[in-house]
Amino acid sequence: MKKALIMIEDNIEIILNISNVDIDVAATQTKMDEYLKNHPGTTESEELFNELAVDSKYGPEYKIFSDEEGSSLDIKLKGLNEHEKLASDGSIIPDWKGTEYWIYNGKWEKEKIENIEVPLPEDAILDDALTQDQRKEIFDQQENERLDNLSPEERSRERVMKIDNELQRIDRNAGAGRAVRELLLEFARSSGIIGAAVENLETAETEAGILRQERNELS
Repeated sequence: MKKALIMIEDNIEIILNISNVDIDVAATQTKMDEYLKNHPGTTESEELFNELAVDSKYGPEYKIFSDEEGSSLDIKLKGLNEHEKLASDGSIIPDWKGTEYWIYNGKWEKEKIENIEVPLPEDAILDDALTQDQRKEIFDQQENERLDNLSPEERSRERVMKIDNELQRIDRNAGAGRAVRELLLEFARSSGIIGAAVENLETAETEAGILRQERNELS
């Protein structure tokens, strides 16, 4: 006989492991003593002990199977992949419980499988399988949703912060702040100096000017 350790999950009996049923040595010895008493001349032996063997009793966390059925279940149990479980009726069920995935249905949505026996949808994409383009789409969608939930005042404050960051980036890339850029450009124009460096300063100042104007309108 075989015994299977059972766990109840989502109202399904799940087999955790399968092993041989143990012999109740004390009960078997008592049975053999009684047998020898009733059969004078019979010699105590290992063969007789095994013939009279009494199986141990187990609690409700175990189910007992015949050797044939238990062995068949054990083969199935050992062949499961990481997202499968074996039910006590011998059926193999999917186990994606706790798995989060992304699915696109007009927009990106993140779902979570809450129970065993629920398969992973065919069009589901696990987080680590997302492409860079898909990650950007999700980020942009979440950012737009976040902005939609902001009040006009909150959106204005956030835009001002972004403009300030952009202005700092322009200063770093140009290698000079607004005041220095204006002095350099004034000198270049008055001196007739041209070239890539001057063009870069003019481009930076034009971009910064547009951002400063927007910032003033928001303040």
